[in-house]
Amino acid sequence: MTDLKTLLGKLKEQELPGAGDGAANLPDRRIGQVDRGALIELAQAVAAEGMFELTEKELNKIIAPWEKKLKQGTLTTTKKVRNPKTGKLENVTTTTSAFRQKEEELALEEKLKAQRPQQFELAGGINFVDELKKLLSGGM
Repeated sequence: MTDLKTLLGKLKEQELPGAGDGAANLPDRRIGQVDRGALIELAQAVAAEGMFELTEKELNKIIAPWEKKLKQGTLTTTKKVRNPKTGKLENVTTTTSAFRQKEEELALEEKLKAQRPQQFELAGGINFVDELKKLLSGGM
């Protein structure tokens, strides 16, 4: 049987999660609120490059994985690392995000081009003619 002083001593030795020195080493997760309308605008802007609009069914299929990634948020971790040049300890912070807007835009554009190649080819031809007219009229 353990006496009260021994039990209290053992409890003091234990570190509770989120308390003490170890709390400074916990990762930091930030989850921002993004309006669904902004995601719809982003998807429609990519489709507009091919001169068409996405249907509501297509939008839901595109936006659902984006929302899941956004709910994961941004994870920031900090570690103490010894600088090889100076030999001193430094805090190194790494930030990772599940949703990267530019990558998602490019992936969606490639997907839409594969699904509707003629539409993007037509849009490219029309844009070329518009640019040519600007150049011939002396504009930039």
